[in-house]
Amino acid sequence: MFPRIPDTELLPNPYYTHDNGPICSMPQQLADMIYKRDIFLKKIIEDSGSCEESLRLLRFLLWENSDITSIVLNEIITLLAMYHTYDFRGHLDVLYMVLTIEDSWQEVRLLYTIKGIPMPNVNNLPATTTTNCGYESTPQSLFDMFSKSKSTYQKKAYHCIKTLVQLFSNCQKAHHILKTDTDIKQRWSQAVRWLHEQLERSYNNIPSNYPYYPSQGPVTSNDMSQGYFIERTQSARSLLDKAVELYPEMENEDVGSNSDDLEDDEPMENISPNVVIKNVASNVPSKMTPTPRRPNSPSIVNSGLNQRISPAPTTPIQQNKTMHHHQPRS
Repeated sequence: MFPRIPDTELLPNPYYTHDNGPICSMPQQLADMIYKRDIFLKKIIEDSGSCEESLRLLRFLLWENSDITSIVLNEIITLLAMYHTYDFRGHLDVLYMVLTIEDSWQEVRLLYTIKGIPMPNVNNLPATTTTNCGYESTPQSLFDMFSKSKSTYQKKAYHCIKTLVQLFSNCQKAHHILKTDTDIKQRWSQAVRWLHEQLERSYNNIPSNYPYYPSQGPVTSNDMSQGYFIERTQSARSLLDKAVELYPEMENEDVGSNSDDLEDDEPMENISPNVVIKNVASNVPSKMTPTPRRPNSPSIVNSGLNQRISPAPTTPIQQNKTMHHHQPRS
């Protein structure tokens, strides 16, 4: 896997918007501002998730440009490591767009993002894997991000898997990396197993601080719901099926086994939250121990749904007193 040879001719940029060619020559001062200042690129990245024009400009700047590619990828990966679910999804969409640009550097971008391999320094210039803000020069891959998030922030790990599924499904070069790289195969297998375990986990194992919002009703998507833990939705099941299809060798293993918690014929979205709560309550053993009664306290007898109170058993001393009290005087 090698980057583009510097002496070869650049591929024509398909992201021109004016008759497929430049409008005019760019002044050097403007070129330095755009291509050599990280602040400008950061602003474009920030706006690319919601502005189509910024997205087009970012594609144009990335085309056949290793320096811009290095800065942009490092900035996006750094933001993804910092953000939570609410801002995480938008930057993952921008990252997916960057990785699907089909120029000579596409494979290098994929290896940078999936395996954490630094960008090669083709022109023997100072490496551009760091920005002026002092970010770490060692890139963090999506699999590294997944490993750090799966135990503390399950939604974040879930979105990492979702982005990888999109890449492996829609990008031919990414799918080739999955098929040929042994390390990626192993890490992908571990990620799919983790997702399977989370979706098949019994409701009894849900932590006590698991957020449940009765007013919201059934949650339909992990993209919209709140909280740290994965929702067992049909879309999550579909994602697991796609992940297994990308690695057919896993179909013969226990990843595709059926769950013992839910019946296959019953859609998960039709399960009432009240039923779930009832099942949890019925399977939790009571930790309360019976309180010892005082000697003369009455006992409570359960009879179906009704209860009756029976008199306490009398002691021999109490029996003698009772007999003496009712004995007629001589």
